Amino acid sequence: MLQDNKMISVTVNELRFSDLVKFCIYEAMFYITLYIPLKMLVLDTDAKILIAYYLWAIFTFGLIRHLLTVRQMSFKDIGLRWDKPPGDLAWASLTFIILTFINALLISLLKPTGFSYPYLPMKVRLSVPLWVYITLIGPIVEEITFRGFLYNLCKHYLHPGISNLIVSAIFALFHPTKVFVYIFIFSLGITLLYEKRKSLVAAVFVHIFQNTMASILYSVR
Repeated sequence: MLQDNKMISVTVNELRFSDLVKFCIYEAMFYITLYIPLKMLVLDTDAKILIAYYLWAIFTFGLIRHLLTVRQMSFKDIGLRWDKPPGDLAWASLTFIILTFINALLISLLKPTGFSYPYLPMKVRLSVPLWVYITLIGPIVEEITFRGFLYNLCKHYLHPGISNLIVSAIFALFHPTKVFVYIFIFSLGITLLYEKRKSLVAAVFVHIFQNTMASILYSVR
């Protein structure tokens, strides 16, 4: 009878290091089994980029949802809840203005060679599906991944400030090298906002504002 009542010990309501290991393994498997073969397909660059983005978003969203469910958590537990939209929108707008000013100041001071805002490492055609990804789907999934999952996981073991630096560096590395500094500062600001508001919605708003502005400027330049 005692043996029948034994249960597997699972730490609930908090993310652990083992979740990070699983996340990295599954993401690596995704790139090996889906992303690399995709590059071998006879498609134009725009189509490959679009397919890769959407596949990554779907896969990563499902993976994080699974990891949260195992810990008896939901997206609400990492701040993705629509319970204070006016405040989130106001703080997101203020944060976006401040970060845009800081990065504009940096660009004017540093004057990086061969750099123009917004910077993309390759020419792409902003089709409607790609626009939707950049301005909506991408910001949501990236904020769930970096702020909701990775930042909360790091914060379980490290000081919030150190966690912010680590996650922001990782976040910036997923973008072109020439914009590392600007994306790093952008990420630092969003994480501070997320920490203050305890709301992933506010972070998503800032990310949407930033990507929308960059997409418009890219389209008209």
